[in-house]
Amino acid sequence: MNSPDASTAESRLRQQARQCSDTQQWEAAQATLESLATLIPEDAGGLAELANVVFRRGRLRESAALLLRVARRLPRDARLIMTVAQRLVAVGETLAARGCLDLLAQAPEPPPELPRVWW
Repeated sequence: MNSPDASTAESRLRQQARQCSDTQQWEAAQATLESLATLIPEDAGGLAELANVVFRRGRLRESAALLLRVARRLPRDARLIMTVAQRLVAVGETLAARGCLDLLAQAPEPPPELPRVWW
């Protein structure tokens, strides 16, 4: 698959996953996000969304495992860091969440709500 085809497939999968999530079709959303993860295995945002869908389907351990995988390779994206940290807390992984929050100091644009998170 060449680069333009991969980009088109990625775009299509993201849109399809968003539509499935918006209509609470969790099984279809999971399958679509798993396809995206196969296409782009290092996509932290896609894996975080897959973890969220898996969580909504009641699979806490699988969700936690995906989130821990994401936490180990978070990009310096403040919003994604905060989202992953919040979801880690929801699945009981507070130490990993704290590690994510420590990365916020290195993010180029910390979100305005950061002071409320720390205090």
